[in-house]
Amino acid sequence: MKNIFIIYLLSVSVSYSQIKQVYFLNPNLTALNINSASGIGGNTWRVWSDNTTNYYAQQSITGQSITTNDFSALMQQIDTLSSSHYYVHIAGNPVFQSAYFVTNTIILTNSAIIQGDGNPSTVLFGVSALNGPIFQVGTISSALFSLSCFRDLRFDGANAGSSGVGIKFINSPEPVIERCEFTKFKLAGIQINSTNANFYSYINSSFFVMDNDANGIGVLFDREVLDPNNVECLINNCFFGCGLGRGIVVSNRFRSLSIQASRFMWVNPFSTGIKGIQLFAGESYNISGNTFPVWPTGVSPIRFEDRTVVTNYPSVVSGNSTWSSAAPATNLVYIGTNIQGVISIGNNNQFGGTASFYAATNGPIWQFDTSGLRVGSSNTLAITNIYTASATLDFASQSVGGLEDLPITVNGAASGDVVQVSPPQGSATGIIGTFSGYASNNTVYVRFISNAAIQNPASGIYKVIVKKF
Repeated sequence: MKNIFIIYLLSVSVSYSQIKQVYFLNPNLTALNINSASGIGGNTWRVWSDNTTNYYAQQSITGQSITTNDFSALMQQIDTLSSSHYYVHIAGNPVFQSAYFVTNTIILTNSAIIQGDGNPSTVLFGVSALNGPIFQVGTISSALFSLSCFRDLRFDGANAGSSGVGIKFINSPEPVIERCEFTKFKLAGIQINSTNANFYSYINSSFFVMDNDANGIGVLFDREVLDPNNVECLINNCFFGCGLGRGIVVSNRFRSLSIQASRFMWVNPFSTGIKGIQLFAGESYNISGNTFPVWPTGVSPIRFEDRTVVTNYPSVVSGNSTWSSAAPATNLVYIGTNIQGVISIGNNNQFGGTASFYAATNGPIWQFDTSGLRVGSSNTLAITNIYTASATLDFASQSVGGLEDLPITVNGAASGDVVQVSPPQGSATGIIGTFSGYASNNTVYVRFISNAAIQNPASGIYKVIVKKF
């Protein structure tokens, strides 16, 4: 009864800092399990700092505690003490926001959920001695076999060195990133470096800023997977501020990558060498509904880079847009030499720019947008309309070299349009001659030319197709 009364007093009459001091440091309260209603379970850790660089951790059920001035060592010890599937809440510090300094990479060998209180409350700073990832999930020699999740954290890599990374996944099959921010990492905010054959990842509602190094990347896929047919990743509703870096880069044999409803925007300082989405390998991409505001002239934000050999990329790029009233991108989508199998639908280069699509190869590449339908490279003309019609025609008998033109009404047909004629089998059987067509003033004329004496095609239904370029 006395313990219950203490809890009641804590809930109504003391500050949050006092609650932390009483709850975490008073062993008599551990048995009450204040957080048992959260449903997270027994393997739950709370981590916090004071107004300096002293760090504390408490296991909610067992009462195990850790006190240290080394945040990296504290997090590493939690992973060591936890057998698997553990949860860590890193409390925000509204007074001392620069609280969590990471001096050594924290290597997670167990599946975990790491959650903070969001930016700017829970900020993890990589220091100059780090020169590597803040978190590494999994190792080359041992694969994890269940989900690892990071939520509501800010990762700051401005001082983390040339190899600085926010989170690096190695043999981690189900990484999930939600509502996190990655800023100023010189290598990458997130590095997908996994060989695991069952790789299903999800990056949602997160924020990436690359503005201090030409090599900085938001999300980097850079390792060959064992089975490229059994992997997938969804990047959804994220923001990429591209200053001197690149948004998303795939340099390995990765498949089934969906990049949806995200925003790629340049930030100062700005380099014309930036890329929004840069693909060097892989296939089965779905890049849809993304925006690239104020993208500069001469830089295509979505790029399937040139290959030395013919490479099939069965992918769909649809509903993306870039806009700028001053300096629009030259092409929204760039399809490099020897790239085949990409379908571009409904992409829009607003307020200028030379095109929404550029293909350096002869295909097969399909593009459909406001300019029309294009098959092959950007050197091919876009088909803006296709008309079809049919009519019963009965040609007169013709001698050698004789010809006759018969009309079929096709509204929209005009001189110079491409015309294809399909005669019925009954009219062509046994006939020595040719059928062709041409267009003029809403009419297609089907022409029969006899190549032998007395040729008289039987009456039948002729079909025509008209294509406008």
